[in-house]
Amino acid sequence: MTAFAKPNRDASQMVWVRAPISGASWQVHREVAPLLSWVVAEAERRGYPFHRPGQVHDDWGWNVRKIAGSSTWSNHSGGVAVDIDATQYAQGQRRRVPPAWLIALFGEWGWSWGGGWSRADPMHFEFTRSVEDARRLVGMLAASHIQNVPVPSPPGTPPPAPQPPPTPNSLEGTPDMILTDISTGAVWAVSATHMHHLTPDQFAVRSEVERVTPFPVQPLFILALANGGRQVI
Repeated sequence: MTAFAKPNRDASQMVWVRAPISGASWQVHREVAPLLSWVVAEAERRGYPFHRPGQVHDDWGWNVRKIAGSSTWSNHSGGVAVDIDATQYAQGQRRRVPPAWLIALFGEWGWSWGGGWSRADPMHFEFTRSVEDARRLVGMLAASHIQNVPVPSPPGTPPPAPQPPPTPNSLEGTPDMILTDISTGAVWAVSATHMHHLTPDQFAVRSEVERVTPFPVQPLFILALANGGRQVI
């Protein structure tokens, strides 16, 4: 079983994950990025906003550093740890913690919570499993979409929060996830409403303007998105 390297200073292995409603973002290792992307999107769909209007940026990911007061490398240094809403869930206390269902949702997809540590860190989640486990879990997500079956959520997870029907104007600001097919090199822009193949020139323009780094994914994951109700252009 292959563990994620710590520290990992290779920025090319890191990609940005952005929550689709609030816009909160984390930079993480590309192997766990699809898992984090699904968890945060599902959490927001069920009513948990990771970032509120006027709130400071307090969601963090990849950071090559050691655990405070220790000589041990943090999982942040491998790109497999994130902090959520740090100003709400301060380290060293157990009074304010994320909802139990959100902790369980992260846990279903391999992310351990720091709130139970001897020095509680309730903002912190980390993927402590192997690279092979990450790929297996990503494959499970893809298979759920291909087979058109609901992705499982832990007991106690609230139902999806009611959302106003989308309008053409509201969809204009829907953020894209940029994916690249590792077998062909094809690049796709994927959002809640479309899946658009980008030519090399189109991607070069977007990369320059948006500073995006595409997720390298298996063709299976591309197919899952295409069969998940999105329009392929």
